[in-house]
Amino acid sequence: MRLTRVTFILLMALLPKAGFAQYVWQYVTESQAIQKVRQIVGDPNAPVQVVHLEPPDSVPGEAFHVLRCQNKKFTICAHNVEHWSLKDERLLPERCGEPVTDEMLARRATLTASEARQIAEQFKNANAPFPQLLNDVMVRTVTSNEWTVAYTFDFRQRHPSGVYLPYRVLADVDTIAREVVVGGSVYYPVLVPLTPALSPDDAFAAAAQQLSLTDVVAHEVRQLAVSKPDPFGAQTLYYELILSGTSPDGHFTKYACFVDAFNGALLYWDFVMGLSGKGRPIARRLPSVPQALRLEWKGKRVQLSAPPLRMGRAVVVWAGWLRSPVVAGGAKVGYEQGALVIEIGGKRWVGKVGERELRCGRERIALSAPIAKVGSRVYVPYEAISRLTGLKMRVQGDKLSVQ
Repeated sequence: MRLTRVTFILLMALLPKAGFAQYVWQYVTESQAIQKVRQIVGDPNAPVQVVHLEPPDSVPGEAFHVLRCQNKKFTICAHNVEHWSLKDERLLPERCGEPVTDEMLARRATLTASEARQIAEQFKNANAPFPQLLNDVMVRTVTSNEWTVAYTFDFRQRHPSGVYLPYRVLADVDTIAREVVVGGSVYYPVLVPLTPALSPDDAFAAAAQQLSLTDVVAHEVRQLAVSKPDPFGAQTLYYELILSGTSPDGHFTKYACFVDAFNGALLYWDFVMGLSGKGRPIARRLPSVPQALRLEWKGKRVQLSAPPLRMGRAVVVWAGWLRSPVVAGGAKVGYEQGALVIEIGGKRWVGKVGERELRCGRERIALSAPIAKVGSRVYVPYEAISRLTGLKMRVQGDKLSVQ
C-alpha cells in the first residue's frame, strides 16, 4: 500500500507518545455538535433539534449534549466531538411489546451473521472517523425476550503488540429491521507507553492483595488495553482479569478486575456470576502495591485512570489534576530536573521528589508525606491540592471526597 502524506500524518498522530502525556479536553459548542450530527447522517442541511446542552464547566468525559435528527437521538460528549452515540428512535419504541408475526420471525431467521456483519461494516465505514484503523472485531448475539435478536459488533483498534487501543465503534444490528438501531463511536489519541511494567501474573497478584484474597486462582486475561482519558486527562494501560479466591469472610468468589499495568493499582472490580472455568493457582505476592481510592467529586462518583493512591499511611493524588480546568482552571504543572513545578494563581511552587514541602519564595506548604514519583507520574499529598485550589478534601475509608 502506498503511504500518502495524509495517511502518514494520521498514523503519526495516533502513535503512542514516549511518556505519560495528558489529554486536553475541548468544549464542544452548539454549532460544532450540530455539524457533527449532520456529518454522521450525511446531510449538511439536515434539520437538527437541540434537546440539551451541557455547560462549559461540566465534568469532561462525564457530560453529554443531546440532539435529535432524522428520528435518531444523538449523545455527543460535551468535551470531545468524536465521542458520540446514536439510537434510532423509530424502531424499538414502536415494536417493543407487539406480537411477533410470522413475517417477523421469517425475517429474523434468514439474517445470517455474515449479512449482519456487512450491515455493521457499512455503518462503521460511513460514520467512523478513521474506519481503516479498526482491525479487530468482537461479535455477540443478544436474544431479547420480546421480538428481536440483535448482533452486537464491537470494532476495535489493536496494536501489533496485542494492546487494544481506545478507538472503537459499536453497532447493534436488528435482525428484523436489518439495520443498525444503536451505534456509537469513541476515539481518543494514545498518550501512554504500550509496554506494561507488570506481567499478567503480577497483575493477578496485585488484584488479589488489594481484595485480601487467599487461595487465588487466575482464570483469564481478557485484554491488555489503553483506557480512555479520565476527567482530569489521565490515561493508563490496564489488564482486564478474571480471578477467584477466598475473601476475608470465607466465601470463594469470582471477580472481574481492571489493574493498572504500570503500578498495580486496582482501578475497578466487580463480582462475576458462576464459579466454573479452568484456572491456575497464583501464590506470588508483590512487595508493594498502592491502593486505589474512589473519588467522589461534589457528590458524584468519578471513575479515574489515575485515581488517588494510598501509599502506606499517606493518601496522594496525581499533580496533573491541577492542569484540569475542573480543578484549578488550568494551572501549569511540570517536572524539571527532579523537581515538581506548579504555576497557579500567579505563584510558582517548587518541590523535589522526596521532600515534604512546596516552596514559593519565602512561603512554604508543609506536606504530610514526601512528593513521590510513581512510574512517570508525580504525586503529592492530597492536602497540597486542597491548599493550592481552596477545594475541601476529606478521606473516608477507601474514598476521597471533594467539595
